[in-house]
Amino acid sequence: MTDGARPIGRVTGVSGAIVRAEFDGPVSLGEVARVGEARLLAEVIALEGRQATVQVYEETEGLAPGDPFFAEGAPLTVELGPGLLGGVFDGIQRPLEQLAARDGDFLGRGRRMPALDRDRLWDFSPSVHAGDPIAPGAVLGLLRETPSIEHRVLVP
Repeated sequence: MTDGARPIGRVTGVSGAIVRAEFDGPVSLGEVARVGEARLLAEVIALEGRQATVQVYEETEGLAPGDPFFAEGAPLTVELGPGLLGGVFDGIQRPLEQLAARDGDFLGRGRRMPALDRDRLWDFSPSVHAGDPIAPGAVLGLLRETPSIEHRVLVP
């Protein structure tokens, strides 16, 4: 699986949705972690020496001491943009309708899919021209999602 996670340690204990893991590399508080062979989504909620406590956001049945622990090197985030309106998502922004179409009514552990459709194209109306001076917060252009909703594309 090419998800950017690097193997960094092993699970040392499981208590419901709370998992403890011993690690050998850098791990940060609030970092996204993956646990077990299914790479269940988790977030580092405490650090003590070389022990991390993580909150797993999926069913942990079957996880056991010795299972791999992965760190992604980034905090938990969600995507924002056109195409989210009308979608149904779970608490970690998995698109439930698309996953059900692919896997059936029961969401598999460790299953992921982007929240935004990467193949859908949107009409972009630029607000600036080549060579125009821009600054942080400037509007580069607009995307219209519906007749009443437009998204502004801004300079970071």
